[in-house]
Amino acid sequence: MFLTAILALAMSATPQPLYTETSHAGESLDAFATRIAARAVEESLQVSGEICGEIRSEGDGHAVSFYTVRHQTACSYLREPGHTYTGLTYHTHIFIGVTNTDTLRQKIYSPRFSEEDYSHPGYMTTGKVTLFQDGSRGSVRRVSSR
Repeated sequence: MFLTAILALAMSATPQPLYTETSHAGESLDAFATRIAARAVEESLQVSGEICGEIRSEGDGHAVSFYTVRHQTACSYLREPGHTYTGLTYHTHIFIGVTNTDTLRQKIYSPRFSEEDYSHPGYMTTGKVTLFQDGSRGSVRRVSSR
């Protein structure tokens, strides 16, 4: 109950824009997701929370604008007007430090999608691994790892 209240509060926070990544010519979505992982994790560490964005079509490639609500286990996805979105997302799971419960610590650090993540098909990175899921449990696949 307490964790649910905290997540609800974080989800109601105004998302702060961070930066935008754009794919290179001919770059696949998986290659794009892999290439942008290191900076996404670095930005997450700077804001002490998840960052996330919706992947959109841009010219012959893709782009994602990242936002944060500065929470370790919550994200708020925004769609900027005038763009065509793919229906896929990108977000981070990072370990910030000691949390008040082992369950929360496992969720933050673990390279696994949370139950909430399955309502947003797409990519997730921890910095050590980048994963993809299509919205259904059991659909997770490893895109890359360091």
